[in-house]
Amino acid sequence: MMKIRSIPAFLLLAAQAAVLLASCVPDSGQWFPSGKAEIVNFCEKEDRETKSATATIRIANTGQAVIRSITVSASLGTESRRYYRTVTDARAILPGGLIFIDVEFIYDSASEKAEEGGARLESSFYE
Repeated sequence: MMKIRSIPAFLLLAAQAAVLLASCVPDSGQWFPSGKAEIVNFCEKEDRETKSATATIRIANTGQAVIRSITVSASLGTESRRYYRTVTDARAILPGGLIFIDVEFIYDSASEKAEEGGARLESSFYE
């Protein structure tokens, strides 16, 4: 016949402490940076030898923590190829604040023209 042993008191106490600590973890939105990126302007320009385009990206801090670094990736399609750029910016953005980042695409050929809609945002990451 097997005897049923009671759970030792220290294990029960440890389990209760773990549940209590897990319930005290703050919402990650309070300490993990979050933001929103969107392209707000796009223009092409041409000089004697090169043609390029610039996309202006607005980065807004939508969380409660300071954003200390931003990495955004954008692309631009032309009739002959798609260009990709990744830019990192280390300016701090306070909660509720925003900054603007210009991403420049230099075309391989002066005869290229951007597709309808201009550039598109591929991804954004906040630290």
